[in-house]
Amino acid sequence: MGRTEMSNEELRRVEVLARVRSKQLRIVDASKLLHVCYRQAKRLWRRYRDEGAAGLKPRSEGRPSSHAHDSKFRKILRSVREKYGGR
Repeated sequence: MGRTEMSNEELRRVEVLARVRSKQLRIVDASKLLHVCYRQAKRLWRRYRDEGAAGLKPRSEGRPSSHAHDSKFRKILRSVREKYGGR
C-alpha cells in the first residue's frame, strides 16, 4: 500500500542531505537550502543518516485519518440523514 515514488520536496531533501554526508555542506547550510530551521534540519539529517532516503518519508503516510469513521457509523449516519434530512 506504500507509495514508491518520492515527491519533489523529498528528492530535494535527499540531494541536499547527500551533500551533507559527503561533507560538501554543513547542516546549517542545508537548513537554509531546505527552508527549515536548524533543529528540523538536524532531525532530517539524523533520520537520513540512520534510515537512508526512506527515513525522509512522512511518518503518517498510509495511516487512516483521525477524522475517518468506520463503515458501520457511516451507514447509521446515512440512515439518520435520510430520515431527518440534512446534508
